[in-house]
Amino acid sequence: MKKLGVGLILIVFVAFLVVTYFVFFHASKCSEINCWEYKLKECKKAKYVNHDIDVSWEYEIKGKERDSCEVEVEALQVVTGLARSRIIEGKSMNCFIPLDNEGKTIVVAPEADINLCHGRLKEELQTLMIEKLHQYVLENVGEIAEGLTGVEGVVGGDEGNSSGNETDNV
Repeated sequence: MKKLGVGLILIVFVAFLVVTYFVFFHASKCSEINCWEYKLKECKKAKYVNHDIDVSWEYEIKGKERDSCEVEVEALQVVTGLARSRIIEGKSMNCFIPLDNEGKTIVVAPEADINLCHGRLKEELQTLMIEKLHQYVLENVGEIAEGLTGVEGVVGGDEGNSSGNETDNV
């Protein structure tokens, strides 16, 4: 009789652990975009892999965090682009998408506004953006300088001297 009681308690305990796992820790996997968008709008735990043109992203909705929905974003693989872009592979960031008054999110790609995110992936994305901007400026410095001439306060235009004081040359 005692063995039956211990066995029953053990079964109930294991069942409790399984239920706890599925309620608090398990994230269902979405294979279709419609499933992902629904889960994101409702901020319900889920995972989704988006094989975009340039990068494969993995998303995992962690759940509601105060007035936002926490989504972990990982760059799985850079498919196209510069070799330098591969530094984002395997990096992740947590994004906090604001919830509306009904507790729902606006369905967007979490990486679309990295101001809502923090983590190593965000830092690497910002580094890549700065490097691309720097390269653009170097390649187009002549055009940029031409565009700035004639702008008040910028040296090199027809304004005369740089101080704006007519008596400097007297």
